[in-house]
Amino acid sequence: MKIKIKYLIKMVSVKFSKSEIQNKRMTATFYDDAGKKKKTVQFGYKGGSTFIDHKNEDTKKAWIARHQIRGKFEIYDTPSALARWILWEEKNLQDAIRKYKRKFNLS
Repeated sequence: MKIKIKYLIKMVSVKFSKSEIQNKRMTATFYDDAGKKKKTVQFGYKGGSTFIDHKNEDTKKAWIARHQIRGKFEIYDTPSALARWILWEEKNLQDAIRKYKRKFNLS
């Protein structure tokens, strides 16, 4: 009898770039500890306005409340989490990326 052992590889780093997909705003590419690309996630609607754009706290709270129902904000590699923590957390992109990486222990 053969036993299959499945090893979980934790993604340890992420790189962000502008999306090449027509209607998506950004791309997050995740890498394992060996530097091998493991997952690419497109997120954010290209034509939409986010907290980074308008910096309106009331709109931010409304977006979070509206998307919290279906979003998986605590699973770091989902489009919902990426939109929440990158596009709707801080007033500028660099601060949001830094906070996201710290929150989910990524480099």
